Amino acid sequence: MTQKPYSLKKNGTALSNQSKKILIQALRLRKQGFATIPVSCNKTPKIREWKRYQEENPEVALLKEWFSTATHIASIGGNLQCLDIDEKVRKGLWEDFKKRCNDVGLGEVIEKPILQKTVNNGYHLIFKCNEHRQSANGIAKTRKDSNGNRKGLFDFKASGGYFLVWPSPGYEIKRGDFQNIPELTPEERDELLEVACSFDEPEPVEAFNRPSETRGSENHGTRPGDEYDAKADIHLPELLKAHGWTQADEFYWRRPDKDRGVSATWGRVKIDGEPRFWVFSSSTSFQTEKAYRPWHVYSILVHGGDFEAAARELARQSFGESRRDREVGPIAEPIRHETALPEPEEKKRAPMEIAQAMAEDAVNSTQRKASNIDLPPILTINEEREQGWPTPPQVIKNILYQGAKMMIAGPSKARKTFLLADLALCVATGTPWLGFPTTEAPVLYLNFELQDFASRNRINAIRKAKFQSGFDDPLLFFWHLRGQMSKRGIPPQLVYSRIVERVRDFAEAEGVGLIIIDPIYKLMQLAGEENKAEDVGRMLNEIEALCQETKAAIAFCHHFAKGNAASKESMDRASGSGVFARDPDALLTMTPHNEDDCMILEANLRNFKAPEPVAIRWVYPTWQHDLTLDPEAFKENSNTNKGGRPRKSSKHKLQELLPRFGGKVTSENKHLFAEAMNVSERTVWRYWKEIESEVDYEKN
Repeated sequence: MTQKPYSLKKNGTALSNQSKKILIQALRLRKQGFATIPVSCNKTPKIREWKRYQEENPEVALLKEWFSTATHIASIGGNLQCLDIDEKVRKGLWEDFKKRCNDVGLGEVIEKPILQKTVNNGYHLIFKCNEHRQSANGIAKTRKDSNGNRKGLFDFKASGGYFLVWPSPGYEIKRGDFQNIPELTPEERDELLEVACSFDEPEPVEAFNRPSETRGSENHGTRPGDEYDAKADIHLPELLKAHGWTQADEFYWRRPDKDRGVSATWGRVKIDGEPRFWVFSSSTSFQTEKAYRPWHVYSILVHGGDFEAAARELARQSFGESRRDREVGPIAEPIRHETALPEPEEKKRAPMEIAQAMAEDAVNSTQRKASNIDLPPILTINEEREQGWPTPPQVIKNILYQGAKMMIAGPSKARKTFLLADLALCVATGTPWLGFPTTEAPVLYLNFELQDFASRNRINAIRKAKFQSGFDDPLLFFWHLRGQMSKRGIPPQLVYSRIVERVRDFAEAEGVGLIIIDPIYKLMQLAGEENKAEDVGRMLNEIEALCQETKAAIAFCHHFAKGNAASKESMDRASGSGVFARDPDALLTMTPHNEDDCMILEANLRNFKAPEPVAIRWVYPTWQHDLTLDPEAFKENSNTNKGGRPRKSSKHKLQELLPRFGGKVTSENKHLFAEAMNVSERTVWRYWKEIESEVDYEKN
């Protein structure tokens, strides 16, 4: 049976020549399984819900409706992918990129994709790939200009993105055609992206907080790492080769098990004139976009990131000896780069000496970096009034702004993860959560605790219970990371840095409004002990940095300390250091109610007036707001602390405050009581009406 040809008319009216070309391109790409959407001349989608077509292909009738008057067409990324080369920023970038690909053995690969010239005289390399990869803007950027901005040289358009294609005005096919789109293997695609990354002109940041070690006095000489760095032109190439790396050209290196492409540079990136090892491949033991001193590279490759062991081994091999004992010059015998054997006791460096050197490093680091910190200006009150700081959206109405942090604290096994999963679904769909309105936004859930199938089953149960009538796919994304923070032989900080990179890129591409980390204790190994304020503060500063970089709110849960939580103030119930309670912008506590499977939810907020406590009841698989419960009926015996002293109720607190504020509560001073008691004015007024007849006015 002959297939009926598509009509190029709408309602019997012939389309313009431009619309005909665009519709034919849309139908051609649809036939190959690729979705397209109409966009404006400034690349803005004309379809509000265009992201749904990342998973489904628009019907022919819908394409005809969209493109009947359209002038520009974009393909949605996925299996169809695009490397965007911006000649507007740097003239001749395409030719330089092509030359570097040829130099590192990718000449055949660079010739495969469709070559499309863009409206800004840049170039697109368009190809199919059967492995999805997230879109990423600015995979290589210029140095900072006079305004402190870096401009993108290369963008990658794939999952979560889209890119304009011919016959959009200004776009021209220079090689290939869309009827037979070439395919690259995931390895070939990644090789091209790594070459693109090699054009990055970074503002380098040290991978570790250890700057170049200062040279000692005549008596102390140089430290082992210092001397290794000073002779790195000899030692580092030997080290890399001994561990499977190969040199592509003067500056560029490729990782082990690769016979073409580039993965890192040595000597091209410098800090204070000293060369650094810089990696842009994510398939190595190194963080991407970080600068490594040569002895750091040695420590990671030979000693698995154990810097103390690396320093001892270098000292054993006569690095860093006193100048009084020997002349600083070429090493008599080459350094051994195989895994080090235990050194003889007499040649070990004293642990106290190593500790002292590390302490001096920290001081030097502080002094060196302080001068380079880019701090905001100090403003007068008038200047502050004129600042156009936008107020971010409220992820949870009157609870949490986007870009802020929220902690949910409760007893162990209190189903806090169910509460977080429910929050994720509610924000992703704009549905109220425990009675609090939410603003619809994409949500990224980082699951460090549950097995992947268990997480899936749990979220599906909540979804079925809350949305029995069904709904469009929510903007909810899961990343299952159980066990990733304890990879054998890889320092947790390296794993965390890799995770942050992925989260940052994903949040930017998807416009994520809320990131959930479940649970937070899995990240404590980054810092130390949960009872030490310094350690907890260090970890929460990492969370704060992620907030600032992604502009998303971050929510996480934490457990109560042992004992009767209700005998403490709500802010003091979380286990460990008090920094846990003081740092978040919103703290929600779940304290057992005197009815089984019920909790009292209290809020301590930085940016909003705290709402009154509410009671919630567990009805599998969700916590539900229950108006029939008394939100002050804490679990029996909760009115007594460990010492046996009665717990002061809020009414008692109100009575104690009366002498301070005039002896009674009025409409003029109730806000003072509310602030002092950390409750709402409405609660203060209710308590006052209950005790007013008992108050001794003369005494007060």
